[in-house]
Amino acid sequence: MEKRSLTKKQLLAILVPFLLVMAGVFMGYFLTPSSNTENRIPATAELKSLMAERFTLAENWVNGLKEVYSRSGNDKEVWDELILIRKHGIPALPRDNGGLISSRVSGLKDFNIVVLTDKDKNLKLWGEMIKSRQAAGYSGSSKTLALVENAPISPLFKGIDFLHEVKHWMIDPDGLANADVMSYCRAEVVVHTFENRILLKIGGEPYQKLLDERTEEMLRQAKDPNVDVLPYAHYIQELNKIFGPSFSDQETLTRTAGFETGVVFQMVDRKFTGDKEEQKALYLSQIYQSNNEAATKSAPLK
Repeated sequence: MEKRSLTKKQLLAILVPFLLVMAGVFMGYFLTPSSNTENRIPATAELKSLMAERFTLAENWVNGLKEVYSRSGNDKEVWDELILIRKHGIPALPRDNGGLISSRVSGLKDFNIVVLTDKDKNLKLWGEMIKSRQAAGYSGSSKTLALVENAPISPLFKGIDFLHEVKHWMIDPDGLANADVMSYCRAEVVVHTFENRILLKIGGEPYQKLLDERTEEMLRQAKDPNVDVLPYAHYIQELNKIFGPSFSDQETLTRTAGFETGVVFQMVDRKFTGDKEEQKALYLSQIYQSNNEAATKSAPLK
């Protein structure tokens, strides 16, 4: 069969229907600790107890990453993340000034891990992340990885979210704090390429078949915009068969968005003849723009 190349205009035309659905799924949550130091720091005994509680909650997320490791066939890159988390992840407590208290002095290669609970929903900054329905995010400016404990997500996809954010720290610990949109998206391409590979190792042949099916649909639609494609409900059901039941609409959106990104990346790899990585970054930048527009139209978090 003759290989057909897609122009940028054609590719963007394919992506437009998915942007609103996927808005906000990929953009990292930027955490900027406050300089206010007037809030009470817990006494030593209380602090130890609170730290122990957060450490246990962090272990729940690590167990999700362990499940990813097992189901991916003991993938070496996942193992590397587990080792680095043990060596360099520092449990921390959120403070009501938007900052945090680390359990120990951090070194140059360390990063904080703060697990947020319902107790933190009224804290400055941290409460905003809980209300945002985002399960995980990494900040290069503060070298902090934040995880929302009560996020209604299955252990496997808690592990996938953890995997994604830790990879940001691994490839560029100080990155994203002052990045422009395209620099941010280029970093996301690296992380999503890794995530796509792990999802494929877990999903195996059934997941690859689903990726191929959707890719062909999108290519047919690129040739003729009047061509109908299968509804999202079809893919949600198939994804649940492959990865297990979704725990919530929030997780379903995350799964679908990850799947669509895998499809688009595969389509670019197979059909686009220009700079493939830059084209993927351009795709993600469209999501970022759509997300910003959606946020602008909504009421700000208080």
